[in-house]
Amino acid sequence: MRDYKTNLSLYQGETNAQLWDKFTQTMVLNYYKAHLEEYNNEFAFQMQEFREGNMLFEIMERNVWGKAINDTAGLRKYYAAHANNFKWAASADVLIFNCSTAKIADETMTALKKGKNWRMIADDPALAGSLQADSGRYEITQIVGTNYATPPVLGTYTSIVTNIDGTATFVKYVHIYPANEQRSFEDARGLVINEYQQLLEQQWVADLRKKYPVKVNEPMIKDML
Repeated sequence: MRDYKTNLSLYQGETNAQLWDKFTQTMVLNYYKAHLEEYNNEFAFQMQEFREGNMLFEIMERNVWGKAINDTAGLRKYYAAHANNFKWAASADVLIFNCSTAKIADETMTALKKGKNWRMIADDPALAGSLQADSGRYEITQIVGTNYATPPVLGTYTSIVTNIDGTATFVKYVHIYPANEQRSFEDARGLVINEYQQLLEQQWVADLRKKYPVKVNEPMIKDML
């Protein structure tokens, strides 16, 4: 009953002609929106680009990106044939500390230098949300705060780097490795996938060129020049 009264109030005092005019305007606008590509060439061009972009993404996913990621046998074969492409530069095992403030970073470094275990610091409930610690092997050039002019020394720390958002980061060197050590397949997997994807793309494009040879309209080129 309430909805009925509300609907009556929307059209109170309007004639049938006025209601028909509203109806036709609404229907015309809806038709225009549904067929915008037929009336707006710029919009039609953008929609065509969008459809073709989605199609290209799907084709690349099927033939290159996804195919490379899921082809473990192919990745291992590529790695074995190109092992020299996957060597470490000078690198180090490090502990990385990300702190919410430079003060916490300084206090954490001080505690570490006094011999406190880094896991105990990272698991301290008082620092929950203020400190995150992680470990891993990184090339020296990837380590934030490293003085690249001087080779790092085992057991030392980088300077504390304060980020734009006020957080702070520093690193402790746990083990130093010389350059040109071979990466294992697991360590190199991301790099192998990248190169293997490039190879698959080159092979796919070559197959397309054989199947659909490009023909250049020489007279048209001359006219354009």
